[in-house]
Amino acid sequence: MADRGFVCDINRIRRSVAEFVTRAGFDWAGLKAAGIAVPLTEMVDGHPLCLVEVRRLTPASVSSHLAKRGLSAPVTGERPGRALAGFVYGDSSRAFIFLNRDDPFARRRFSLAHEIGHFMLHGGGALARATARPGPVLLDDEPEDPREVEAHAFAAELLMPWEMVEAEAAPLRRGEIGLERAVTRMAVRLQVSRQAAARRLREWPGGA
Repeated sequence: MADRGFVCDINRIRRSVAEFVTRAGFDWAGLKAAGIAVPLTEMVDGHPLCLVEVRRLTPASVSSHLAKRGLSAPVTGERPGRALAGFVYGDSSRAFIFLNRDDPFARRRFSLAHEIGHFMLHGGGALARATARPGPVLLDDEPEDPREVEAHAFAAELLMPWEMVEAEAAPLRRGEIGLERAVTRMAVRLQVSRQAAARRLREWPGGA
């Protein structure tokens, strides 16, 4: 079990997010100012990443898909039939990201951002990380593994940077809109789940 007292280096997380975005050819400051949903799949295309969506994603299905490409994923310790939200396999030079096609669109976006976080933050050596379903990708449950905490923070910073959250958080703080409306507006605008939007609004450093 990981140390529950672990606190990730948020500045390192933000630098990694900015690096991911700019290396994909996008203007991070401009995107944050625009306040629209991050074009995540287009960003993936700017990196050595192969995105694969699989129905009923499990360690066994990951192994099967990789085997067809002549690769072998070390899934030791993983139950072959365990339901997964995401899985990343590779290293800093290239990686495969698997998503569970059965999950809702907003959830898949967060899962994708989460696995990208592993690639950017933890891909220096061999990388094989599974994200359980329903697992830590909901933003409701706090992961315990420090690497999961970091990937979680990376996803939140990429999909919901504070500059974008402020559009709903500031009027919510001033009492101009209610929580329900703020959550709905932010979830639709940034293409995230309502749970993720609500959590991020609560965490807004401006005091929402």
